[in-house]
Amino acid sequence: MNDINTCTFSGNLTRDAEMKYTNGGMAVCNFSLAVNESWSGKDYASFFDFTIWGKYAEAMVNLLKTGVSITVTSKAKQER
Repeated sequence: MNDINTCTFSGNLTRDAEMKYTNGGMAVCNFSLAVNESWSGKDYASFFDFTIWGKYAEAMVNLLKTGVSITVTSKAKQER
């Protein structure tokens, strides 16, 4: 049986996306998302880092600016 690994996050970009290229010429776009929620009269924020690769990274980097609201659906990978 294959496990399903899909997560959806909606929030605001905390800074402009950063584009870099690997030594092999592959585009890599990094950005961070603040996900806000409220309960019991208090506001809380969680911060998540994302990476986009290849042509999709090149297409998205100019749209990912500080404060823009987006929804991201992706696989989750925990770094240790």
